[in-house]
Amino acid sequence: AEVMEGIPLDKETAKETIQAWLAAKSAAFGSEHQKEQLKEVLTGSALELWQTRAAALQGNNYRHYDHQVEVRAVTNNAKNPNLATVEAIVNEKTMYFENGKEISSDNESSDVRYDLVRQGDKWLIEKTQVLKTQVLP
Repeated sequence: AEVMEGIPLDKETAKETIQAWLAAKSAAFGSEHQKEQLKEVLTGSALELWQTRAAALQGNNYRHYDHQVEVRAVTNNAKNPNLATVEAIVNEKTMYFENGKEISSDNESSDVRYDLVRQGDKWLIEKTQVLKTQVLP
């Protein structure tokens, strides 16, 4: 889907952007440690933060994620059409592996705020902020 300059961010594009980020996160923290995708969906402080976190996981230590996203609200910046804020509920099931063996897992639902910036024809996530988290059974 092509993003035209000045067109406000809508819920559909917001969801696609967050799902792309979570797919990149899964790749970066997975058994293959593919960190390249992070640069495709993150920028600024979010990119630095998650590159650092991903780099800390090495070798046979990795994670497997299962994600679900529900976008609650999209707020376009009135002064700057290239900025927007998205509030979403992200359900994240995480399985932790050490030396290739699953050692633990958790399942959480978080309210997350994403600050997005449009660069060229795509939206990138500049900041991620977890507002609250609850542990699911």
